[in-house]
Amino acid sequence: MSKGTILVTGANGGLGSAIVQNILSTPDLASNYVGIYAVRKAATATALKGVLRRAPSDHKDETVDVDLGSLASVRKTAADINARVAKGELPRIRALILNAGYSDYTNLVMSEDGFEMTWHINYLSNMLLSLLLLQSMDAQDGRILFVSSWSHDIEDARNDIVIGAYKDTRYPTLFPGAELLAKGQWSRPEDDPGINSGFPSIWGQQAVCCDAVPSRRTQCSTYVPYSEELANRIAKDPKLNNISVVSLSSGTIPTSFGRRAGFLIGIVATRVIMPVLSEISVRFSPNGML
Repeated sequence: MSKGTILVTGANGGLGSAIVQNILSTPDLASNYVGIYAVRKAATATALKGVLRRAPSDHKDETVDVDLGSLASVRKTAADINARVAKGELPRIRALILNAGYSDYTNLVMSEDGFEMTWHINYLSNMLLSLLLLQSMDAQDGRILFVSSWSHDIEDARNDIVIGAYKDTRYPTLFPGAELLAKGQWSRPEDDPGINSGFPSIWGQQAVCCDAVPSRRTQCSTYVPYSEELANRIAKDPKLNNISVVSLSSGTIPTSFGRRAGFLIGIVATRVIMPVLSEISVRFSPNGML
C-alpha cells in the first residue's frame, strides 16, 4: 500500500529532474510513494522523460500538464488532484515540492491574467496551488516545500559575489508594494539595461514573497512572506497543524533557468563557467554557494 503522493512542480527543469532522480534512487520513496510530476507540457518534457526511463519497475508515477502562467490551469490541476484524492484514486499528498520557477532579465512578459510573469509563476501560482491542495495533504505528516533563494536578504554577501545587484541606490528595498511588482512596474528592463537588469524585480518578488526570513531592509511591516504566513496559519489550525512548511535556498545551479538572462549570464556564466566551478566547489563545500 502506498504511503502517499509526492508532487513536484517544474519537474522537467534542471533542479526538478534532479529531485525526481533523487526520489527514484531512494528505494523507500520510489517503491512506497506515487510521483506526480508537473510540467508545462508533458510532450516536450525530455529531461524528465530521460530520468523516468531509469525508474524502478515498481515506481508509480504520472506526468501532468500545468501552466503556472495561467491561474485557470492551476485551478484545474488542483481540482483534478483533489477529486482523485477524495475518491481514493490517489493517496494523500505527503510532500508538495514547489520547485517551478521563471526568470527573464531582459524582457517584461505579462501573463494572460495580467500579471508580470515572474511574479505570477514564482509567487502567485505557488500560493494558489498550495492553498487549493491543502485539502488533499496528509494532515499528520504532510510537508510543503518552497524552493526559493538566499537573495531575499540584500545584506547577504553572496549577492555581491554573484553580480552585486543590490548596490544600486535605486533599489533600497526589494518590496516596494504588491501592485508595482505584480504589474511589472519595478526594475523594468528599460530602466536598467545592464547585466543586472530585472534582478531586483525577479528575485525581490520571488524571494521576499516566498522565503521565510525577510531582510531587515525590506518593507516587511506591510507584508509577511508567504511561506512564513502559511506556516503561522497552519500552526493555528487544529486540522492542519501537523503539516510542515519549509522554505529552501537551492544555491546557485548551472541549469537552463537562466536562459533568458542574456548572453553573459545565460550563456557564458551558466553554460561555460558555472558547470566547471560547481564541479570543483562541491568537492570542497558540498552545501556551499554553488
